Amino acid sequence: MARSTVHPDNVPGLITAIQAAIAAGNGAFSHEYRVVHADGVRWIAGHGHAVPGPDGCAVRMVGLNFDVTARREAEAVLAREAEQLDHLAEERGRALAASEARLAQAARMEALGRLAGGIAHDFNNVLQAVQGGITLASKRLPPDADSIRKYLGMASEAAGRGAAVTGRLLSFARRGELRSEPVAPGPLLQGLAEFLKPVLGSNFMLRTVVPPGLPPLQADKAQLEAVLVNLTNNGRDAMAAGGTLILAAEAVTVPGAENPPHNIQPGTYLRLSVSDEGEGMSPEVLARVSEPFFTTKPRGKGTGLGLAMAHGFAEQSGGGLTIRSVLGEGTTVSIWLPRLPDAVAVQERESDDTASDRGAVPEGGNAILLAEDKAEVRAVLAAQLDDHGYQVREAEDAASALAILEGGFRPDALVTDLSMPGALDGLDLLREVRLRLLRLPAVLVTGHAGDAEVERMREAERGGPFALLRKPASPEALLDRLARVLRQAGIHAIAVNQ
Repeated sequence: MARSTVHPDNVPGLITAIQAAIAAGNGAFSHEYRVVHADGVRWIAGHGHAVPGPDGCAVRMVGLNFDVTARREAEAVLAREAEQLDHLAEERGRALAASEARLAQAARMEALGRLAGGIAHDFNNVLQAVQGGITLASKRLPPDADSIRKYLGMASEAAGRGAAVTGRLLSFARRGELRSEPVAPGPLLQGLAEFLKPVLGSNFMLRTVVPPGLPPLQADKAQLEAVLVNLTNNGRDAMAAGGTLILAAEAVTVPGAENPPHNIQPGTYLRLSVSDEGEGMSPEVLARVSEPFFTTKPRGKGTGLGLAMAHGFAEQSGGGLTIRSVLGEGTTVSIWLPRLPDAVAVQERESDDTASDRGAVPEGGNAILLAEDKAEVRAVLAAQLDDHGYQVREAEDAASALAILEGGFRPDALVTDLSMPGALDGLDLLREVRLRLLRLPAVLVTGHAGDAEVERMREAERGGPFALLRKPASPEALLDRLARVLRQAGIHAIAVNQ
């Protein structure tokens, strides 16, 4: 039989345990130690007690030795697993805390967005009255009142800047539904470049690369502008020492285009790109950069929602988003948006060409039912319509408008606010009116277009000629939308009296 020896590391402990049992006379002995065999190391558990002689001193040890190697190995495995579980619990705890922090930040952003949207809605009503009042006052001035006209012009410009602020507030609040329209990519990028160059700083150069003859694309112009501005800001932030940013546009065809977005449908697209010369992104960062809440910016400098919002906008618009980035070489983010169909483009051009051809003024003018709860806004809109020959009946809410109809008034078109007091809003009013007057043309004027569900807006468009106009709206915009829906209904629109 092969001999076994106590493992050298366990000898001192074993001797100490034996000596303690002997010194105790009949003291119990229990100790675990390793022994070295030819086939390896085993764990032994010794249990027994010292047997005393006549003089009380221990003369021998009585007990058993057990091989407990399997138990010790199982205990070691359990200890490692417990340590791993503790480590995993710590990681999950940190991840949960980070997730809770992101959710709290998202909740704060959502609350701020609702506040911004509400402020923009109320402010747009104020601006509608201010801008409309300025326009009406300017038209009523005598020819020699140049000094007064100058100050009114300054006030109008200031109101226009206020309208731009509310537009950005609504973009931040993400309360505007997507309203697809033809967009010319060249003027869009050139206009953005003129707007952004003064705010980027002297260390940055902004160039546009747009080949001539590009077809129009189909998208919500305001949302597209907001996305491109956000991408440009990201590119600027990626170049701490300054550099060149490029806004580019090109027509591409799928299949055939290089690296198109995943699951994009075959067709012709306009690819709008924002390129920077920044630090670029690693493959690991690039794989996560479109995830909501993921950001490479310092704490408090970004929400991690910008690219996720851009990605969602592109897909909702019928296109997609791609990102090409190389460490040390920069990043290019591309928005792929569908090209406007040729038939629609031709129809849009014909509509634009005939927008000012409204014919002669019919006797008495067209009859308009105007529903607006803000008295000052209602007065301005009514005066603008009256100045151009329309016969206007005013209502302060949906119930009053329906009462006017019940009284026998038969309008050629409805102009209504969206948000009004009472059980019915503007879209509800339009539905009720069209039950009485089938396919009545309508213009929805609102300072907060996002208040309406998309399906309700589509229902209004299916029910007859319909146009949406965001406050503050110029008299020209109101008259143009009204003339369009009247023409679509085959109703002769009045000429604009200057």
